[in-house]
Amino acid sequence: MGTTSITITNEAYNFLKSIKGEKSFSETILTLSRSNEDIVKFAGIFKDADTKSIENVRKEINKDWNNRR
Repeated sequence: MGTTSITITNEAYNFLKSIKGEKSFSETILTLSRSNEDIVKFAGIFKDADTKSIENVRKEINKDWNNRR
């Protein structure tokens, strides 16, 4: 199998590095590209939630995202 060099931002590199674990970068990218997760199933998930609950979820997501960087 051949290889190709690519250029990515430091942010993209750090993200891939943080999620790859013991896998190679190639394996990680292929895993992400093969995801069959249909995000449409999440549409409207918070329609009945109050604003404070939504804000708390957003803060937790942002906190987790920042920890992964």
